[in-house]
Amino acid sequence: MDADGTAPGTKGTDWTAEQVAVVVANYFLMLERERVGNKINKAELYRRLGREVGRSEKSIEWKLRNVSTVLEKLGIAWIPGLLPAHNYQDSLVQSVEV
Repeated sequence: MDADGTAPGTKGTDWTAEQVAVVVANYFLMLERERVGNKINKAELYRRLGREVGRSEKSIEWKLRNVSTVLEKLGIAWIPGLLPAHNYQDSLVQSVEV
């Protein structure tokens, strides 16, 4: 990992379908936990996902915010602490809709 927590060579590269799938799946797990009233440690989640997919914590946060954007566009409630960030990959829509 580089000093910012990213895997060498990933900074500025496109996300793979596998990376997106991992982040989207975790978003929905987090959404379900939030809906039943469980507390979520977002910082720990960002660290864990960053290590898992080889991206920085900030990159993970933005991707999760992109998921919120897609949900908002689909008329589905999103996690309040992850405000929509309105620039996202079209492939993210497909991952969220699955």
